Amino acid sequence: MSTRTARSTPSAPSRRRLLRDPESPRDAFRHLGPNWFASVMGTGIVANAAASLPLRFPGMRAAATVVWAGAALLLLALCAAWAVHWARHRDNARAHGAHPVM
Repeated sequence: MSTRTARSTPSAPSRRRLLRDPESPRDAFRHLGPNWFASVMGTGIVANAAASLPLRFPGMRAAATVVWAGAALLLLALCAAWAVHWARHRDNARAHGAHPVM
């Protein structure tokens, strides 16, 4: 006799949304933290590592350049979002600055 675990189904379907229904479009920048810049750093590391590998593959240098350009565009977008964050949600931005870990 096999024993199976019954899966419980939620009564209401849960929807995951990117912005989780902000009250206003201004709230999209409220919780922008410095941790978002880690994605730029990781993407740049991948691009630099691919460009400096001792083995060469066809198109790898071009792919590394595309990834690096994506990291540069992401950095520009995050800097613009960070400026909006500081302009509209100064209290949260100052709290991030006062936090010892951030």
